[in-house]
Amino acid sequence: MNSFIIRPLGRIAAVRDVPFSLLATRLSIPLTHPWNRMQLSSEQRALLRDTFESAVHFSANAYALKGNHPIRSHIWFLGGWREYIVLKACTPWYVGWIVPDGDGGEICEVSRIPIDGKVRMLLGPDEAIFFAIEVKTGIQIHLDMVGFGRIGKGDKYRDVMLL
Repeated sequence: MNSFIIRPLGRIAAVRDVPFSLLATRLSIPLTHPWNRMQLSSEQRALLRDTFESAVHFSANAYALKGNHPIRSHIWFLGGWREYIVLKACTPWYVGWIVPDGDGGEICEVSRIPIDGKVRMLLGPDEAIFFAIEVKTGIQIHLDMVGFGRIGKGDKYRDVMLL
């Protein structure tokens, strides 16, 4: 089995997230920021491709805001993405994703925020692959899709963390 070294959030990054988390939860804004995610190398991405049966593949959301809007895309009340899927792994884990970079390549990143249970992940205009890395061992583990929804009134998964 392949193991990935995911650096836990340092104190500065964790403190930096506190004001965002207070606001983000109330407004349904994702908590993933440049300081709390890390990019995987092409070698690490290749290792993930060998175990894609453990990942969740999701089609493009035809209604999602298209184009390179790094902040606006993730804020629904600015016209950004609203649809999401709910993912769950059986042990504390980190969520990762592989999406097209717009130039024929891929972006492969992992959130350094540990998850214990479920997480909501926004769906954009491109196909996405989501995967789980176990916190303790750094090994890719099985990931399940347990639901989907839309941010807004009547959101039944509103209390699940949004990354």
